[in-house]
Amino acid sequence: MPHSSKKLGLLQHLSRLWNIFSRKRKRQLILVLFVTSLTALLDLFSIAAIMPLISVLINPEVTFNNEFLKPIFNLFAYSSAEEIILPVTISFIIINVLSTIVKVVIFRIQTKITVLCGLELSKSVYSRSIYQPFSVHIARNSSDVISSIVNNVNITVFHVLYPSVLFISSLLFAVTIFIGLMFIDYTIGIISILSLLIFYLPISFFLKKTLISNSEVIDFSQKKLVRLVQESLGGIRNLILNKTHHFFIQNYHNLDKDLRFAVGSNKFLAGVPRYIVESIIITLLALLGLYIYYYLPGGINAGLPVIGAMALGAQKLLPNVQQIYRSYATINGSRENLIDTLLLAEQEHDHELESKINDKSILDFKKLSLKNISFSYQDSEELTFNEINLEINKGDKIGIVGPTGCGKTTLLDILLGFLDPTSGEFLIDGKNISDVKQDWQKSISLVPQDIFLSDNSYLENIAFGSNLSDIDFDKVQQAAKNADIYDHIMKQKEGFDTHIGESGSQLSGGQRQRIAIARSFYRDSKVIVLDEATSALDINTEKTIVDAIKNFDQEQTVLTIAHRTSTIEHCDKIILVGNSRIEVFNSFEEYRQNII
Repeated sequence: MPHSSKKLGLLQHLSRLWNIFSRKRKRQLILVLFVTSLTALLDLFSIAAIMPLISVLINPEVTFNNEFLKPIFNLFAYSSAEEIILPVTISFIIINVLSTIVKVVIFRIQTKITVLCGLELSKSVYSRSIYQPFSVHIARNSSDVISSIVNNVNITVFHVLYPSVLFISSLLFAVTIFIGLMFIDYTIGIISILSLLIFYLPISFFLKKTLISNSEVIDFSQKKLVRLVQESLGGIRNLILNKTHHFFIQNYHNLDKDLRFAVGSNKFLAGVPRYIVESIIITLLALLGLYIYYYLPGGINAGLPVIGAMALGAQKLLPNVQQIYRSYATINGSRENLIDTLLLAEQEHDHELESKINDKSILDFKKLSLKNISFSYQDSEELTFNEINLEINKGDKIGIVGPTGCGKTTLLDILLGFLDPTSGEFLIDGKNISDVKQDWQKSISLVPQDIFLSDNSYLENIAFGSNLSDIDFDKVQQAAKNADIYDHIMKQKEGFDTHIGESGSQLSGGQRQRIAIARSFYRDSKVIVLDEATSALDINTEKTIVDAIKNFDQEQTVLTIAHRTSTIEHCDKIILVGNSRIEVFNSFEEYRQNII
């Protein structure tokens, strides 16, 4: 979704949010609103019931002889005015208690359905984000995506969706109560409506820009804070050595200050009108008392039921009118967070990948072919590759070499299906990569220079991506032996259940690499890709890694990017990358004689 979506109105953004939810969630939300309307009728009855209650307490004879209530009293065989005092009081209490119970139940249902909608939205945003093509992932900042998934989705649920439900339900309550007040006294009802509208509408109009501006500050600051924390913790070694703690702390403080002042401003603007309106309501009730005392026939005794009904109506009306405004202010104050959430929730994603995610089939290829492949990165006129050709057979051990920045990793990304060629064909057994990409990628294991290790056990890291209940422990043990990491693991206090720390912080570089290689053994991958996997290791450690690599099955294809020749001595084909072209040598000896 293009950023021009920011120019859309709030209702259009809410409509986009509505369209994201499943039919089941939409039906649940509609049901909540329907039940809420029934609860509003109970509130109306409680307001109407206050008049006969006050009347019967002041003058039970008048109430007993009321032409509308007389048939009801006769139905229950009441013969005197004193007999109706207790039943009328109990009826009023029952109506109010029943109304309260229903409201609590509705509130519980509203909260639960909002949570379910939040789960659905959060899963949709996260899944659509990770299903994006590789080219999308490398083009955007991961901290912005993290902030949107972790912070903005939560804000959208509890500061946009939930307030929207409250807005509509409170509006139903308010309209119902307004109607009841107008039935009691048309003039006073109209004055009450106009007084509140005259107060709230201008406030909503004048504060809208401030609320939206605050939402932009909140969204911006949240993203910057996530990015700053990631960078400072990720570069903690340099931070400690360079003594730059204060620089990061000051930046954090400035961003956090902007964020919290914006949040505080929104909360103040959303809540402050209530106190002013309460004063207005009390003033109106005082004026109503004077009006009744001087102008209503019968004076204060005759008008007291009306005052009581109006007071109860105001007591029920004010929280709902304030909730309408608060919901409006909260939604506008979270507008930017909503937009960012929608941008992720409406991302196009690879439906083929999603449909095949549980398909265990792996492509067993015979030959890979790059035919006249050209490639350039987006927004770059320079060709990284210009009409290159390459054939790789099953079981080949390929070494990829070349100077820094020549395109070795780009070639690998094309072979892995991460990047699509600008022109030319990538064929697997004569089939275009686009037709078999998912099965092809499932046949590959990648061992990069910077290994990703989760803060879990050796067991879970070797069988990475598998549920504990699905892990084949015997297979994990054999994979660890093949990768020459088994003995080290068994020396640990808890063996394979020992946690390795965040990103393998408790392991050496060689141990991390061997765990990654053990993953490849565990997966029985047809293709093993080593992207400068040993470049940061010393020569002795590198030798043990290379020896572990030699344990791969002869039918497994191995692609190795390396700077050291010692890493590719076992390879039977060497690809030299440079100047937008590649040169293929059919043995390491041929490469050594011509290049080294």
